[in-house]
Amino acid sequence: MTTILKAILFSCSILFSCSQIHAQIDLSKLHKAQANELDFSQPMMLDGISIPVCTVDGKQIGPDSLAYYLSSGELIPEPFVNNQKEIKAFVLRKSSEDERRMMMQMSAPMESEDLSTQTIPKNLPLRNLKNKEVQLSDFNPKKEKIIVINFWFIACKPCNMEMPELNKLVEKYKGKDVEFLAIALDKPNQLKSFLKKTDFDYQVLSISDKDVAPLNITGYPTHLILNREGQIVFKSMGYSPGSIEALEKAIDGELQ
Repeated sequence: MTTILKAILFSCSILFSCSQIHAQIDLSKLHKAQANELDFSQPMMLDGISIPVCTVDGKQIGPDSLAYYLSSGELIPEPFVNNQKEIKAFVLRKSSEDERRMMMQMSAPMESEDLSTQTIPKNLPLRNLKNKEVQLSDFNPKKEKIIVINFWFIACKPCNMEMPELNKLVEKYKGKDVEFLAIALDKPNQLKSFLKKTDFDYQVLSISDKDVAPLNITGYPTHLILNREGQIVFKSMGYSPGSIEALEKAIDGELQ
């Protein structure tokens, strides 16, 4: 992967919306940005709304579809600028094998030494779908289980996209010493309505904005694995190529 593309992936702020956009983008007055035409100190908003995203033939991709294209790893965004060096479009082109490999490496979880100072309180206050208060320690009182946590919220498009794969994880580890918790920023009544239409096999819980703030969760979805002693041994953020595979590998490692 070229230096410019690597920098783009690091500096992009990716936010997905539920609106649909269909249009044709005129690329004739734009050109592919060179490294000296971009300010990497400022985040690039890759949401499909702030700056249009299109295919190489100029067909615009709406935010709903954009989440799918980016998570596949098959396409990579390139900024196109005008003569004033302003980004006016992102154009998705087919990624090379080296670029796909690099993207998977970039989406890999943090190494264990980076997690040594991070903790999650055992008395973390949560609410179940009956709006009853529970604590994180309630799910591993005898320190016999590995706790897999997914931090998410209903309007998070990537969070929704990964649910079928997460359901497969729950099925795979059924009967083993693994507890799957999905801790959402939404209220219990909102979650109950959502789950009437969407299958999610994790045990779904709610957390308040106040209580999630100290946990250093900077993006969604975020996955954590706690070992039997309650220590964080795995952390990953976002839904990208290889993210579920990395989660599965980490669970297997803790079960050995």
